[in-house]
Amino acid sequence: DRFVKSITVLKEESVLEFFQGEFDPSLIKIYVEKANEKHENINVTMEMIKTDLTKLVVGQNTIMCEYLLDANNSTEPYKFFITITIKEKVDPRFTYRADQLNLNYYIDGYMGNDEIVNLPATYNGKPVIGVLDSAFLNNQTLKVVNIPEGYTTIETAAFYQCPNLVSIYVPSTVKSIGDYALNGIRTIFLGGTINPNWSNKWFDEKASYV
Repeated sequence: DRFVKSITVLKEESVLEFFQGEFDPSLIKIYVEKANEKHENINVTMEMIKTDLTKLVVGQNTIMCEYLLDANNSTEPYKFFITITIKEKVDPRFTYRADQLNLNYYIDGYMGNDEIVNLPATYNGKPVIGVLDSAFLNNQTLKVVNIPEGYTTIETAAFYQCPNLVSIYVPSTVKSIGDYALNGIRTIFLGGTINPNWSNKWFDEKASYV
């Protein structure tokens, strides 16, 4: 009488979609019909999920779950799979431009007024790999900027004339920095060594870097 006749995944929400980093299994219910015709509505819990949730990516994902048929016998769970879609949160403060092959994106503008800004690593499920010419030019509120690993370029005057910007982190993946890109920033934290391909005018003489 413990034989499962069928399992149906019910969507308490309209669709099985979640924002990246916000997967909530409690929004999913399973409908279990056993061979003895007993029906059960069960909430999915973290204990039932046997998939590494840290590996969920933007797009469709399949997660495996185990439903324990008998509380006294944990060696015979019923395995089933749920397909969910992970959606990326789009930060409206940034504007983007795609490369010619539409494989990567670059930041070409910023419309926020935050003091601390962490640049996005992805957009539309694709990598963001650079900051374009004058993208943050004349921003009056920025104080700290963190650029994630994976960025390869910071173009001319990207952060030029930002009077309150005192600290920026430049990852080791950056291969090119244009003229005056980080001019005026007092402390520049480098994830790697200075690249000889960077412009010789990428920062001013008053800056210090670590």
